[in-house]
Amino acid sequence: MSLPTVSQAEMVFYQHNSYLHWGYEFEGRYYIRGYWPANNHLVEHREDTPMQPLDQWCKKKYPDMVDLRKADYCLGEYFPRISRGPWTPNNEIADGTERTRSFAAAQVLVRNLETVFECVEPDNANAAAFGHEIRNALLLACMELESSFSAVLKANHCRSNGRWNITDFQKLDSPLRLKQYQVRLAQYPKWQSFRPFENWDASQAGQSLSWWSAYNKTKHDRESSFHLGTLLDAITAVGAVAIMLAVQFGGLSANARATDLINRHFIVERIQPVTQEDFYLPRPDGKWSPIDLEL
Repeated sequence: MSLPTVSQAEMVFYQHNSYLHWGYEFEGRYYIRGYWPANNHLVEHREDTPMQPLDQWCKKKYPDMVDLRKADYCLGEYFPRISRGPWTPNNEIADGTERTRSFAAAQVLVRNLETVFECVEPDNANAAAFGHEIRNALLLACMELESSFSAVLKANHCRSNGRWNITDFQKLDSPLRLKQYQVRLAQYPKWQSFRPFENWDASQAGQSLSWWSAYNKTKHDRESSFHLGTLLDAITAVGAVAIMLAVQFGGLSANARATDLINRHFIVERIQPVTQEDFYLPRPDGKWSPIDLEL
């Protein structure tokens, strides 16, 4: 059952040191909370008997604050299967079985890449290398991405004309912040960092990602397109899976072995500064309520 909708998070602002704070009213009390990203520390001020408007009270507490503006969400709301910030309700956003299976699938993909790396060194000189194991790694990674995208759309009750496709998947680029992530190979620092979704374009959803285009071509026409499924494409696709784990589950799994294996090979980094939209904000009573994406 949904919780009552209240406009608790009325104001959001940045202090002079760029740490994110937000002020809100809840059950007749005013609150300010602040986030220190270095240690996920949360500070709080509370006024039990407010005598002035919320924005004036916030300015009184932090006279040097800047960028004061209304928030576009309510406290305690979250999108199913989408992780945002250190207070993401991990037990709420996804079923534990879904999380475990997603990490288990990624674990298989990484092990496949380990096998490939035993024969083909992930060096720039070998980026265009191709072969059956490389093709299999690419195919399995992209199939897992299709499954993950579909799961997010389904969890948010997005409509489908029978079956979701790459055009539907591309609509998740913005809410999942996919373009804002880059990946590095932890054990191969000479392999250049990459952003799998950097060029994803809604007008050419299936062609704007070269590795996805290669996946489709070598999947449907191996004999003519075998050479298109390269080592570069396979690594990029598995890196995209690692990003999807991060944006869905915060990179956390009850399966510590799978998490360790993935992190041992892939370093997923957010390359743009966080904004107010990158946080779920907890209600003081600790309750959460799901809302659906509007795509």
